[in-house]
Amino acid sequence: MTATRRAVIAAGAGLLAAPALVGGARAQRQPGTLRFVPEFDLPSMDPIVNTALTTNQHGYMIYDTLFAQDASFTPRPQMVERYAVSDDGLIWDFQLRDGLRFHDGSPVRARDCTASIRRWGGRDVFGRMVLARTAALDAVDDRRFRLQLREPYPVLLDALAKVSSNVCFVMREREAETDPNTAIREVIGSGPFRFLPDQHVPGSRVVYERFDGYVPRAEPASGYAGGKVARVQRVEWRIVPDASTQANALVAGEVDIVNSPSFDLLRLLRRARGVTVSILDRQGWLGYLRPNHLHPPFDDVRARQALACMVDQTDYLRAAAGDDENWRACRAFLVCGSPIGTEAGMEAYARPDLDRARALLAEAGYRGEPITVLHPTDNPILTGLSEVTIGQLRRIGVNVDVVAQDLASVFARRGNRQPARQGGWHIFHTRSLGVELNNPLTSFPLASPCETDAQGNRAGWFGWSCDTEIERLRDAYARAPELTQRKEIGEGLQRAAARHLPFVPLGQIYTPVAHRSNISGLIEMPIPVLWNVAVA
Repeated sequence: MTATRRAVIAAGAGLLAAPALVGGARAQRQPGTLRFVPEFDLPSMDPIVNTALTTNQHGYMIYDTLFAQDASFTPRPQMVERYAVSDDGLIWDFQLRDGLRFHDGSPVRARDCTASIRRWGGRDVFGRMVLARTAALDAVDDRRFRLQLREPYPVLLDALAKVSSNVCFVMREREAETDPNTAIREVIGSGPFRFLPDQHVPGSRVVYERFDGYVPRAEPASGYAGGKVARVQRVEWRIVPDASTQANALVAGEVDIVNSPSFDLLRLLRRARGVTVSILDRQGWLGYLRPNHLHPPFDDVRARQALACMVDQTDYLRAAAGDDENWRACRAFLVCGSPIGTEAGMEAYARPDLDRARALLAEAGYRGEPITVLHPTDNPILTGLSEVTIGQLRRIGVNVDVVAQDLASVFARRGNRQPARQGGWHIFHTRSLGVELNNPLTSFPLASPCETDAQGNRAGWFGWSCDTEIERLRDAYARAPELTQRKEIGEGLQRAAARHLPFVPLGQIYTPVAHRSNISGLIEMPIPVLWNVAVA
């Protein structure tokens, strides 16, 4: 049991006895207000520059999308009224719904959409694939735009409808023309809620109000598609870092929804009067260990195989998520339970084999050098995962250099490409949404590009995996028009990943949402959104 988990359990012992007193005084509900506790504070207002969960949720509050995935993860038109595709699959024509307006009252125009696609495509892994195949992207008039491709791309709508990291949110042209690596300065969307900057208190409160100029689609809400109906006048995000304070506030009725309650308090919350605990995301999150492919020893696949050999997923999952109902063992790189998820090729790692791990490390040339593990101390899930790895590494004879720091510092350091002794790293742990990883084109840790920039830096996500076979199969997946073909390619990708090990899967974790029992309308999708939600 981690130190963080022990502290939460101790605090939870008096869960139903102590007053919550969020913000130091009992919080009173304003009429028509929904009070929401996000997982953590809002680090950025720009969902293109920053891919944090809360920034993504902020994006869903205020922006809209051209297409959106419904409850079956099928792309559906959202801001788009109709579209047409030429017989050769190269020309896509889109027409916007009538009456779309930004929060400043200005109309949403086709050139806002084309600029937003370009900015999104300058940052997002899937978006880059779209732009790489784009010959032209132009507004025809205020409501129509055309995208012309160099080659057919059957998954274009999947790209425009992707649900996270990064979502193709539509901004005004003036913001969308901002460099995708530079945060926008003004937050004006066209979604169901508008942001109130004068009421924003960083570290304490984020406030939104219903945008009365928003016209929802006529269809019922389904996933992130359909009618986005704001059923409350005002939404207040309350930033409450302490897990036991969050739970006490929920039990006391001082907040309505807690996005990510502590696993160690779920039993108490499930027994609390007036509280409901719900799992909205049936694919959950995949926890994983990410090695640094740039430097020894993990530039050698045998050292990465050693990491996989030492893994007992049950140990990891219990340390991170507690009770068995909160997780499932899974060695699928494309996520168990997804349309193309399979564990093929991972049979050798079904049981931990520490002797084999030691032998593989020796074969890779490891001779006792310090191995730097980034160890976040303020996130119970990632703390649990990293502590198990630290213990297992020591059992197989590794000289472990533990860098204990807060999660923000871990995020900053993992971008350092230098060797560990110069401020870099060897191993970090994270978790990603199943819906991000279940598609080879959106799975950033699976992507293994070998290209380098002008300075010789390898492309790709932190850890910088490079494998030509994985990239060949990802490209084949993008070209495959039928699901049967994609499933076949998906199994090939699973086997290629099991051979190369861009990361080591540690299992799937289900993170429930806790809410007052008078809350209705929560949409069962991976990222909680607050349209359609009502307070009785």
